[in-house]
Amino acid sequence: MQQSRPGRSAILAPGGGSSADVPLLMYARLAVQRRGGQAHPILQRAAGPCGTADQFWDRQAARAITPHVVEIDGADHGMLVPGRLAASAAVLGHVITAVEDFLDRVVWP
Repeated sequence: MQQSRPGRSAILAPGGGSSADVPLLMYARLAVQRRGGQAHPILQRAAGPCGTADQFWDRQAARAITPHVVEIDGADHGMLVPGRLAASAAVLGHVITAVEDFLDRVVWP
């Protein structure tokens, strides 16, 4: 792990009543820490189960705000996809690679 670098922080915002300990956010936290940053999770209270699609998601609005949007068809809120678990692990790898690329190219180049 890299030495802490002042001014490098990231907020981890879990959704669906999850915590920042779910695999996707755990790896995002590690990505920030390996770049000398501090991760600050937002604590969530438990809520009902999440479905496979967010009815409020607006792809066009998201892309109008930033081009750095990763969408995985068929994935639920935890980035799990139907079928073999290896497919969900591959999705996790794809998404966290996008997080690392975003940190390295946009946030802290």
